[in-house]
Amino acid sequence: MDTVTFFWFAVNALAVHRITRLISADTIPIIRKPREWLLRRWPSEDTVFMPSEVTVGENDPAYVDGTTTVVFQDGDEWFAIRPHWLGDLVTCAWCVSMYVAPVVIAADYFWDWWQWVAISLAYSTVAGLLGNE
Repeated sequence: MDTVTFFWFAVNALAVHRITRLISADTIPIIRKPREWLLRRWPSEDTVFMPSEVTVGENDPAYVDGTTTVVFQDGDEWFAIRPHWLGDLVTCAWCVSMYVAPVVIAADYFWDWWQWVAISLAYSTVAGLLGNE
C-alpha cells in the first residue's frame, strides 16, 4: 500500500467515524429528532423514556404514549420490555458503521468531490477526539 493510498484510507476511515457519530449520538436537531422518533416506536435496549411519556393503567401494563411499546420502571427511568433491533441500527456505533462504510467507499470511488467532504469530516473527527480530553 503506497503512502497516498494509506492517506485516503485513513481519511475515509475518519469520515466513517464522524458520520457514524453523527447518526448514532450527536444532538443536532435535524439528526436527533428522526432518531428519537424511531426510538419511540422501536426502542433499543438502552432507550430511556421519561415519566411524562408513559401512560400507566390501573391493571394494564405501562405504555409509551402514542405507541404500542410496553415499558417497565427502574428507579426514575422507564425501559422497553421488548427492545427492537431497529433501535440498535441507529444507536449502536458498530451497527451504524457497517452501513456507513460501504456508502463512503462508493462515494470515494464514484465522486471526485467526495475527497473534500471526507477531509472535512476527518478534520471534524480529529478535532472532536482531541477536544474530549
